Amino acid sequence: MPLETTPSLKAEELDDLIYFARVGDLDALRSSISQLSNAHSSPAAIIIEAAIDEEVDESEPSSECSLLHWPAANGNEEILSYLLSVLGSNQPLVEATAKPVSSLVNHKNKNGNTPLHWAAVNGHISCVKALLAAGADPAITNNAGHDALYEADCSGKQGGEEVAEWILANCAGLEKGLNGNDVSAEAAADDVVEAEDVMGDEPNAT
Repeated sequence: MPLETTPSLKAEELDDLIYFARVGDLDALRSSISQLSNAHSSPAAIIIEAAIDEEVDESEPSSECSLLHWPAANGNEEILSYLLSVLGSNQPLVEATAKPVSSLVNHKNKNGNTPLHWAAVNGHISCVKALLAAGADPAITNNAGHDALYEADCSGKQGGEEVAEWILANCAGLEKGLNGNDVSAEAAADDVVEAEDVMGDEPNAT
């Protein structure tokens, strides 16, 4: 099968996709992706892959986020599930090897945070589960050296502890924290503000 060519989206096209993903307008997002798919003669999955908030010029720094980051940050499982389903239709998940439906699932923004980091730090367990089912790698660390477990455990936000416990129970190899030290809510309590600051993002991305 020939490789799909990733289209170059216009600034206004990208802005619309990001806006709809951020505010959770599924109908508008679906319609926009469909229209762009026709306009660029590319599958919908490729349009989603191309929608990275990249820097156009130095006067307008970008987040380098993918469309998956916004619903993950805001706990919008409907938007996230839609995007993952479209990506999965283009490259089905191979469960035996936990192959991601798309490399976009593990895409890092400018601070090294994946959609899983943002879902975890905000305590959105349904989004965490959806991303992991789609092949998200919980061992990936951001620019501060923190994985999703660490961010959840240190977030201090509602749902953070639940997310941390679920990741520990369901993701093998994450029983130890950074540098091999045990991660616990008690041990991480003093690092809540620091953990949010070093992410450098706006995890609540509405």
